[in-house]
Amino acid sequence: MTDWDLTTASYVQTLDTSGKDNSNTDCFIKGDGTSIYVIGSGGDKVYQWNLSTPYDLSSASSIGEISVAAKELIPQALYFSDDGTHMYVGGANDDIYQYDLGTAWLVSTALYSKVYDASGEETDIKGVCFAKNGEKMYICGITGDDVNEYDINPAWDVSSATWVRVEDTSGVDNAPRGIAMSNDGVYMYICGDQYNRIWRWTLSTPYNISTATQDQNIATGVVAAPNGVSFDTNGQHFYVDDAAALTIRQFDIVPSPAPPAAPKKKFKGGGWLGEEKRKKKPKPKPKPELTPKQRVEKSWESNAIRRAVPKM
Repeated sequence: MTDWDLTTASYVQTLDTSGKDNSNTDCFIKGDGTSIYVIGSGGDKVYQWNLSTPYDLSSASSIGEISVAAKELIPQALYFSDDGTHMYVGGANDDIYQYDLGTAWLVSTALYSKVYDASGEETDIKGVCFAKNGEKMYICGITGDDVNEYDINPAWDVSSATWVRVEDTSGVDNAPRGIAMSNDGVYMYICGDQYNRIWRWTLSTPYNISTATQDQNIATGVVAAPNGVSFDTNGQHFYVDDAAALTIRQFDIVPSPAPPAAPKKKFKGGGWLGEEKRKKKPKPKPKPELTPKQRVEKSWESNAIRRAVPKM
């Protein structure tokens, strides 16, 4: 399997966001690749672009924005619920703010709803993400250089968050700037500014960060200052916020090859047949047609035989 595999990733292209904000701090790609969002601490806003070709940054067009300055003056973390009806913003205020969207995925319709105070765990939030079902939340920051895990009940309600555990990541990178989780909770990714890399951990128990083992990383190369990372639903594309260049960089992961198609089967009168076809008996060769002379001779032979047989 190569989906979610950083070793097969390669840089593809860039989206220039400098016309929107002078300090990008995180990004988020919609699961189906039709929208991308960027948060910035220069304008304290969340900006949205629609992608006419899914996952393709070259097809992006700006369609809206929303200010979060009323709650967070240094926003640094961004995430959306799986159905696009909730948006989450974290930052230097040590809080995770929840916004509800009147129209799913349309950022301009977002209204503040709830908050979770994370100051007991992290005082400089750099990244936030959730489990696909909204029942887990994870935040990373540079005060603790770690990842904190929370239970959420009811799902997606940030005010119901309960701290569960913490995982120290400082031995890998002491400047975590973003976090992402695979849809099945088997992989966790940290965007690190210390070495300009994306790091992967494999979780032997899905969504449980205490079972995480760091196993892969990739140098971001063209990214001068990685400041956030976001993956698509299938783990075949990821996007990195480059704070230095005010751009979003797209990387593609070589997808897993499709399994070979099963051989087609045909139905014959006796049942289903696969590649081994039932052998047919050869048809008897037709007897050659007799000439007129042969027919006369055959008739004489028949009459002679009948005369030679005595009557009973």
